[in-house]
Amino acid sequence: MDKIVLGVGLPAYGGKIAMWQADMWLQLGWALASSEQRFELRATPKLDVCGVDVARNRLVEEAIELKLDWLLLVDADTWHDKEGCGYDLLQMISDADRAGNIGIVAAPVPRRDPQNTNYMIYDHFPHHMDQKLYDGVMTECETVATALCAINVKIARELPLPWFKFEWFDGSLRMLSEDVYFCRKVREAGFKVAVDGRFRAKHLQRPEILTGPALVLGT
Repeated sequence: MDKIVLGVGLPAYGGKIAMWQADMWLQLGWALASSEQRFELRATPKLDVCGVDVARNRLVEEAIELKLDWLLLVDADTWHDKEGCGYDLLQMISDADRAGNIGIVAAPVPRRDPQNTNYMIYDHFPHHMDQKLYDGVMTECETVATALCAINVKIARELPLPWFKFEWFDGSLRMLSEDVYFCRKVREAGFKVAVDGRFRAKHLQRPEILTGPALVLGT
């Protein structure tokens, strides 16, 4: 197998790193150190800028300039904390790379609203994909949240700019996230969007609806 040139990006857009995320980074470092035949870590860009679409676009632009193969993006309020989580992240990227036509792969990430913690994986947006269809496997879907994802930089080069953009939903006053826009661009270019259901990410509750200590959302 060819070596994957990897970058790990942290878009913060005003957020602060969760202590649980620090453990994930340590485990990822250990996994990378023992996976040198498969991965070359070339960059770890960090960007604290609003809005989130600006942060993501700048990180993808930097990944292209650095000639990366894949860019792992993990938002500052998102993490994976199971034992061996670093290997889970690398396995996700390695398997997506072997598939050859995946433009983005993401872990299931729960919504940040405690009243609605559905995982942001969709088979026909805004309809959530049945979890049974991706439990324990990597599979194709229509749309993923990009809070913990890996972007195929070689495919991103072929997409029209911008990569991420907010837009209105069906001419209404409902705003569509930048994730939906990017996934649609990937599909329109003939590539696939995938979810890795072999693990789940966790998410901090939205700060604007806190009534006490921050809740950790996800199982």
